Amino acid sequence: MKKKFSKILIPIIAVAIFLILPKAAKAASLSFSLDSKQIYAGDVFVVQLNLESLKEKVNVAEASVHFDSSILEVQDISTGGSIFSMWTRAPIYNNQTGQIMFTGGTTGSFSGSEGDVLKIIFVAKQKGDASLDFAVDSALYLADGKGTKISPHFNNGLVSVLGRPQNYNSTNPWDSLLAGDKTPPKNLIVVLGKDPSVFDNKYFISFSATDSESGISYYAVKEGQSDFVQTESPYVLKDQTLASKVSVKAVDKAGNVTTANANLSLQGGGTNYIIWIIIAVIILILGLAWKFKIRRNQKK
Repeated sequence: MKKKFSKILIPIIAVAIFLILPKAAKAASLSFSLDSKQIYAGDVFVVQLNLESLKEKVNVAEASVHFDSSILEVQDISTGGSIFSMWTRAPIYNNQTGQIMFTGGTTGSFSGSEGDVLKIIFVAKQKGDASLDFAVDSALYLADGKGTKISPHFNNGLVSVLGRPQNYNSTNPWDSLLAGDKTPPKNLIVVLGKDPSVFDNKYFISFSATDSESGISYYAVKEGQSDFVQTESPYVLKDQTLASKVSVKAVDKAGNVTTANANLSLQGGGTNYIIWIIIAVIILILGLAWKFKIRRNQKK
């Protein structure tokens, strides 16, 4: 009886696995890639965080990465060449807790393989194996008009640091990239917004730029005769009369600068539906980020 049952059960399991595996292989995933073949203590190296989504179209990613801070230390994080151009939570890191967090989005959508999300520039502190693990609450959001949340497949990484040989000169590809980056940020868009649901119905500007090499380091805003002040998008205007000239500059990691003036008009003036989509998406992502923050506080 048992043998007959096994003969029936084994083919069923085989068929089930055959049906399930192709779907799993096509599921959206987050993973790491490493160009350096060998890493020695003292080396600086770059880890690329990638997104693959062959079936679904994704427009937002929210993730947290944990790393062994006794072996690795983050020197910098770059969004150069990222599929995401808007960051409601720009990539931040904590070398004491060994954590990296970010929330990025795009006005369009991404589907495909090897979508670059960000580059993590690590310093190898000492010999040993260090894991790179995605937090289980990391998530992707579909560009389906509903912001549907999905849990991707996580391809966690492992970095093996070797003992430093005698007379070995440490490598630093990040410094080489910065030295070679002579191109300022591109596509700096600055638009005026006003909405009763945010910022007490005050005027604000939203801005974004792209940089395919070292990535955006920071933005700064200047109103009237005041000095540029480093800030983030969106930025609530101090002069709510809109009488002051407003300028925004984007600075990349290599120090290259692009400056643009804001068109302080909510009507016409070259504004098109794409720009308004940008504003709507920014507000949507801000709302999602706020909702997640409330949920986390409730859980705590």
